[in-house]
Amino acid sequence: MPPGLHAILAALSYLCGSLPPCLSDAQKASRKIAAAQKANRDKLLQDNITKLIGKHEERIKALALAHSVSEKHIKDIIGSHTHYHTKRKPQVLNALVHAKAKEINQDLPVGERYKLMKIRAMIKNEEWSFTEEQKQEAIKDLLEHRETQRTGVRANNAAAARDTLATLEVPYERTGICSSLFVTRSHVNDSFHTSWFATNNDAFDFWEDVMNLRPDDVSRHYEQWACALGKNIAQRDSLANMRKEVTKLISTSLNATLGKDIKMNYLNYENGIVESHSVQLLGWPSDVPFTNPSNIGTVHEMRKLRDNLRSGECHWKKLTQRELNMFSEELKKRRDAGESIGVARQKRSDAGISRGSKRKSSGSGATRNKENECSSRKKRVRNHSKQAVPKSAATIESSSEEEDEPDVDEQEGHDV
Repeated sequence: MPPGLHAILAALSYLCGSLPPCLSDAQKASRKIAAAQKANRDKLLQDNITKLIGKHEERIKALALAHSVSEKHIKDIIGSHTHYHTKRKPQVLNALVHAKAKEINQDLPVGERYKLMKIRAMIKNEEWSFTEEQKQEAIKDLLEHRETQRTGVRANNAAAARDTLATLEVPYERTGICSSLFVTRSHVNDSFHTSWFATNNDAFDFWEDVMNLRPDDVSRHYEQWACALGKNIAQRDSLANMRKEVTKLISTSLNATLGKDIKMNYLNYENGIVESHSVQLLGWPSDVPFTNPSNIGTVHEMRKLRDNLRSGECHWKKLTQRELNMFSEELKKRRDAGESIGVARQKRSDAGISRGSKRKSSGSGATRNKENECSSRKKRVRNHSKQAVPKSAATIESSSEEEDEPDVDEQEGHDV
């Protein structure tokens, strides 16, 4: 075989191997059917997405109408952040390690406790022996431990101080806000010491540059003011003090919600507050009567109401136009059913009697005007004459005989 023919055959075999095989008519028909089915599926998906977008727009319009806001506002809220967040859930291995550490390190001193790597090695060898209930119990125990670490009371003052510093430093590092904190005891028998903290030195400079006070002076005055109240825990929870606090919490939160000073009206709450200002107080305890705090006579009810106000469970809510209309309709139904809402305003004693003008209508208008002009002119002249004559002491004219006679005091002076 000539050497050139061998190269040609090698090239042809390579080309034939790289080309796709020829399809039969059956394969072509099968692929055509598959392509048509895929196109139908894609079209069906696109149609469903279009319907979903239409329903989405309708829901946005309904929300905008219900909450009295624009559609753009709701779209901005929806698109401003993602609704998919990864949560840090405890793993089974971590839960088992935590349970094992509590079991074996509970009675050991600090220097002799097992290390984390050692405990992990134990768990890997024993993980198969734990049942599903034991694993779920370990996860629950780990969650409670983390919650205690986050919100529990610190073991000593040093730990509490470190926790306070860490809590206040995080917002400054993340957002750059400036804050200052002053803490003091509220009774002379408390052992807590007055202290202060600021996120940076600029926060302390504010007190010296603007208020002309040093932080230690502020803390000292703060301690004196708090201790001067002289209220221990039992006194702070007295009925009178809780009434004051509840009344103040309700009034200040109402004014903050409305942005203006409004006096709370307990008797005509539905008419004078809800319907007039479109605001409603939610979260009032069901077993506490809705009335002025001064009318609540038990410490238990007052403490429950105060705790709800402190925690925010009982709060003011600004009503939308739709919610206000529903409230007004419900109020109208109650009135139609014969229920007495609020306290009716007392009528005047002379209600229904026509009250005329105080001036009598006798005489013609021209005559009255002329008489009024004359009387006013006389009054002005009389007042002017009174003011023109100055006030002076009364004088008595002496006769010639009295002038010739010497004064008694002068005679006595000459005799002397």
